[in-house]
Amino acid sequence: MSKGLGVLVALALIAVAAVYAASPLYAFHQLKAAAESGDRERLEAMVDFPAVRDDLKRQVDSKATRLARRAQGVGYPIAAVLGALGAAIGDRAIDRLVTPEAISAMVRYGETPRERHKDAAAKGGAADQAEPQGTRVRGAYLSPDRFRFRVSPAAQPDRGVDLIMERHGLFSWRLEAIELPK
Repeated sequence: MSKGLGVLVALALIAVAAVYAASPLYAFHQLKAAAESGDRERLEAMVDFPAVRDDLKRQVDSKATRLARRAQGVGYPIAAVLGALGAAIGDRAIDRLVTPEAISAMVRYGETPRERHKDAAAKGGAADQAEPQGTRVRGAYLSPDRFRFRVSPAAQPDRGVDLIMERHGLFSWRLEAIELPK
């Protein structure tokens, strides 16, 4: 009887480990379902909007700092002022960009709202009327508690958005950061 009990315990541990390892995939499935159905409440529960905004602001500030460093020399003071002004404008733009609707578009299409509007304008239509041609989703653990999903348009797999989810508890995940295309 003790041998049978040992096998059951081992099987239970394997099952818990498999669920633990697969939990980010299920969380992303839930996030995508909320985005596709327009379930704003469920989307807001699965996305840490303040953390996403802060991370995007950090990315924009970092980019502005790198641009200012490249402008060393005579134009450096002007470049520094323009970089600071650009970061301030970027902060306001990010506050307007990080909305449930924008996150839904990124999850559903693998594009930022700006990219969708540019693509739609190039095709002569509205972004809302553009039919998605499908997305490609790839994922990988960054650490035991962080998982990156790369969501890109199926036709353009090199262009996409990286969604970083973090574990909360044993099996729950929330979107905490977005890495925009380079």
